[in-house]
Amino acid sequence: MSASQYSISANHLIDCDGTNSGCLGGWPSRAWKFFAKNGMLKPSDYFYETYEGVKRQCASWAGKPITKLPTTFKARQYLMLNVNITKAFVAVQPLSVAVNAPKCFKFYKSGILSKTDCDCSATIYEDVEVNELMTIVGYGNVDKTAPESNTCDGYWMVRASYGTSWGEKGYARLCIPKDQTTDSIGTCNIQVYPMFPDVGLTMPIFTQ
Repeated sequence: MSASQYSISANHLIDCDGTNSGCLGGWPSRAWKFFAKNGMLKPSDYFYETYEGVKRQCASWAGKPITKLPTTFKARQYLMLNVNITKAFVAVQPLSVAVNAPKCFKFYKSGILSKTDCDCSATIYEDVEVNELMTIVGYGNVDKTAPESNTCDGYWMVRASYGTSWGEKGYARLCIPKDQTTDSIGTCNIQVYPMFPDVGLTMPIFTQ
């Protein structure tokens, strides 16, 4: 089942998922568990059809057509995956990730964002802070002639929710530091809280 086949009511999730905090934030894994339990509604089938970014009283959806997730569904959430394992997961499907996005991150225009550009990366888990959810959609290599090649072995391609006017048409590239295949924090703490919905995929074989 591909999520791209469905238009899901954001209001249904924000209003009725009591495990998250509506417009004040939450975790994707909790949202997927809500859908697994209650099913998914199209925007036109929920009482508040138009999304306005406001948490209202949960409206009943009794009698409305719902899309059920397969019984094989699992909401997978991991902690501190190293670079190679993160790549193995991204090769299977996109990953939801929590990142530390300070103000300078909001002004990102293009290029590869490194740890020093925004001072956004912790060095130990106890110092990790996150405040935004994004999606790793892929990864790539750095051109050996590019200035970034001195510090970056590659980059994560991430999609944000700021709209297409931000970054590289709504996307950003975050540095994978050189010789950091064992790094489990990453630029802007991107590797600390990887999450994705599993509806019966063949998982990659790896050792942590």
